Amino acid sequence: MTESNNLISLLRLYLIDGLGPRTYCNLKSVFGAPANVFTATAKELRAVPGIGPQVADRILCSNTSAAEAIREQCDQHNIEIITPENEHFGDLLQETYTPPLLLFRRGIPRIASKCVAVIGTRRCSPYGRRIAREMSAKLAQCGYTIVSGLAYGIDAAAHEGALESGGNTLAVLGSGLLQIYPRQHQELADRISGQGALLSEFAPNVGPNKTHFPQRNRIISGLSSATIVIQAAERSGALITANLALEQGREVFAIPGPVNDYRSRGCHQLIRDGAYLAESADDILSVMENAPVSQIMRGDAKEQTVTHELSNSELLVYSLVEESSTSVDYLIQSSELVVSEVLQTLTQLELKRLIVRDSTQYVSRA
Repeated sequence: MTESNNLISLLRLYLIDGLGPRTYCNLKSVFGAPANVFTATAKELRAVPGIGPQVADRILCSNTSAAEAIREQCDQHNIEIITPENEHFGDLLQETYTPPLLLFRRGIPRIASKCVAVIGTRRCSPYGRRIAREMSAKLAQCGYTIVSGLAYGIDAAAHEGALESGGNTLAVLGSGLLQIYPRQHQELADRISGQGALLSEFAPNVGPNKTHFPQRNRIISGLSSATIVIQAAERSGALITANLALEQGREVFAIPGPVNDYRSRGCHQLIRDGAYLAESADDILSVMENAPVSQIMRGDAKEQTVTHELSNSELLVYSLVEESSTSVDYLIQSSELVVSEVLQTLTQLELKRLIVRDSTQYVSRA
């Protein structure tokens, strides 16, 4: 059986209503190659867990026309159909409980193999957007591919940070690759496909649907060795993705934020539940690479103070202070804390010898 025929057979299975990833795995364990499924009898099919009479009938009545139409459409639009045997499918994704039958991919031939997911709310603050861009840029410069979902807010900022750094990024869509959603991100999607790849579990012309996004989220976490959550409300979809990552045995990091900002409550809950608290890309790299964190401060005792003895507002403001001079006005705007709280926090950080403040309303790290 040729590779082309096996691809058509896999597409035929993909198009059968009621045949999901787990059932396909059961079919594969019994019949091997996808083409072998279509030579089975009804009795043999119904003996497979997950295959009832209706699904068995759909398999037996299936033909190649719809599958061939999808393959032709993909050829016309430079979309590659990725099977689990393809190197671009990803070993980590293959290890998950419900890997997709196949993926549709459009992008450059080769990208960095190490992936981390950067996710969060669509309604992010300037602080969240800045952290997402800077953290993604640093991780991309260190050889990681940034994986996200092309949504507004944190997703878009993560993709942009990776692109601006010259690194790779993957966008996993909840629609087909010819139905970019949101439509306002068409230009961003084009940039991503030129410097990374667009991925989807859905056929090219399938539009967005609210049921698609949980399916997409499992792929985002499944591709990635770690998931980083930057701003997420208590019931955010980003928390679902983080929980999927935990179920898949992957690392989860959360970025702290203002205690009075609903967009940070989900991140704080993740930290309480055992997620790594991350202030910078260095914190993430220290876990992922099993190497020392870049010295945030001089001395191990000071570093321990930064990660364990600061309040949430102190962590937030300190994370915004650059090595070089940073204006107090910038800290007020980016932290979204009230002026009095920022000034009080700066005083506490100065007393702890973590920052230096001059007379011109500028501060820098000590």
